[in-house]
Amino acid sequence: MASYTRKFLDIENSKENLEISKKVDIAFDRLYADLPELDDFDIQVRMQQITALFQDGHMFTEIAVGMSSGTRFPFSFQTFADGVYCTVVYDKSYEKALNCRLDKINGVSIDEVFNRFYRLYSGDNLYNSRSLFGSKLYYPMILKALDLMENLEASVNYTFTSLDDNTFGIYVYKQIAIDKLPEAIESRSEGAEAFYNSKSEPIWLDYLEDKKALYLRLYYIPSSSEGKDLEERLASFIDKYSVEKIILDLRENGGGQFTALKNGWVEMLVSFGLKTKCLYVITDYSTFSMAGTTAMYLKDEAGATVVGLPPGGGKPYIGSGQRTSLRNSNFVMWIPTLNSYDNNLGYKPKSLVNHTLYPDIEISISIEDYINKTDPVLNLILSL
Repeated sequence: MASYTRKFLDIENSKENLEISKKVDIAFDRLYADLPELDDFDIQVRMQQITALFQDGHMFTEIAVGMSSGTRFPFSFQTFADGVYCTVVYDKSYEKALNCRLDKINGVSIDEVFNRFYRLYSGDNLYNSRSLFGSKLYYPMILKALDLMENLEASVNYTFTSLDDNTFGIYVYKQIAIDKLPEAIESRSEGAEAFYNSKSEPIWLDYLEDKKALYLRLYYIPSSSEGKDLEERLASFIDKYSVEKIILDLRENGGGQFTALKNGWVEMLVSFGLKTKCLYVITDYSTFSMAGTTAMYLKDEAGATVVGLPPGGGKPYIGSGQRTSLRNSNFVMWIPTLNSYDNNLGYKPKSLVNHTLYPDIEISISIEDYINKTDPVLNLILSL
């Protein structure tokens, strides 16, 4: 922690970083003073709260990361602009919760739950926390860290509201082993699969002939070798078709190769954007790290129009997390190992406001869009 502070926080030239450093020092002093009264779990929670003070989404402990072992409750949640909804259940007896908004956990309102979660995991910005929020609310460890459970074996009462405005509670008495999850139960309408909901290819190019639009979906930022292949595929599409509009979809893209801005496919997008003024980038809360940087770069350097939701990545640092364990403990932490944009990319974002890239056009999918497999974000761009 001290090494990270010295190496990455410019406390001499940044008032914000100086304040972060002071808060971290105070938090450690309090932790040291409280140690005799804390058990192992309490210490782990306090360490996660300290990492949250850095407001860097690349920095976290194993409490904040998705667990690959242990148990969970039989729901999966997604965060939409109008709330957190249950989109999957793993037990038919709880099927009533499908597509319902989560309002409370053990009587605590979802807004208060998020406030507690934000103190536990601040991330780069508010939207980074929102992107992770729903995906953590079925882990007993997270719920206990949020003071929603007395112990890791306790039952939980989830309160939901259905689409027809009926509020009800579901007590969950049993947890499911993560490595033995039964088949997921999902309730969605038939119909054309929206681009947003398709993950058949991690790098997906398609030409929409009737709109003369080239659609590029990336679920991660490709490496140099993959970037070269993408550059060739882009060039082939542009040569073959009459492309009047390019749409780069970075929703759910958690980042990747930090040298991407120097790759040819990015420069092709910059050239197209400067020439046509018809380059669009779609982002959402889950657009993070190098994906957020790519969106910022294309807005700043190519005049791209950003559409969607504010990306969760925005802190002016970029990191590849190094896994490390605390002394005398198996408790794991991830600490960024790379320095700032200036040192690594030769680029400093111009579009950030409080570590946030706000879209030129803000729009998102709703729970109804998710159920019906429609994509109003992409449809809006195609209509422009």
